[in-house]
Amino acid sequence: MEYPENILPRVTLPISALNELNALWMESLMTQLDEHARKTAAMVQQDEEFARQIALKEAEMSLAGKEPEVPDFKEIMDMDLALSTYQKDIAEWRNNIPTNLAAKMTRDKLFNLFPDVEEDTLSELLMAHDNNFQATVEVLLLSTGRGDVLEKKNGVNKFVMQKELEKKDKILRKKKKVCICS
Repeated sequence: MEYPENILPRVTLPISALNELNALWMESLMTQLDEHARKTAAMVQQDEEFARQIALKEAEMSLAGKEPEVPDFKEIMDMDLALSTYQKDIAEWRNNIPTNLAAKMTRDKLFNLFPDVEEDTLSELLMAHDNNFQATVEVLLLSTGRGDVLEKKNGVNKFVMQKELEKKDKILRKKKKVCICS
């Protein structure tokens, strides 16, 4: 804001108000300094505890006659290369996901069968098995501890049909609730 030349911006406050402002400012400053000191002390304490745990582990290893394992630079670089190759492959798979109706229905069916598994993970597994629904379901059943389904005759097909019937029943119950409420 610009003032005319003959007007000087000036605030007139009583000394008591100035003293109160100064006291509030000092209190705020001290509170901030105390908080910073508490955080620093907590960090130092965590660092000390971590150093104590490392020292205990090293002493335990030296009594057992073992050397602490230090990863080799070559191993680190190999793991980094493998990880980047894996991420590149996943990106390629995501770009090459079939978009036809059959592929979408297969993914939806898989998502409905295993709602606890992330959709991206299910899509990646399906792509890893060349979009083979049966093989993907078998692997997922084994990895989720449901291998007993595979031991039964037509176990996978029965499992899929059971899940589909459960889904339809759930949809029908929702429709009935909506009809009753309306």
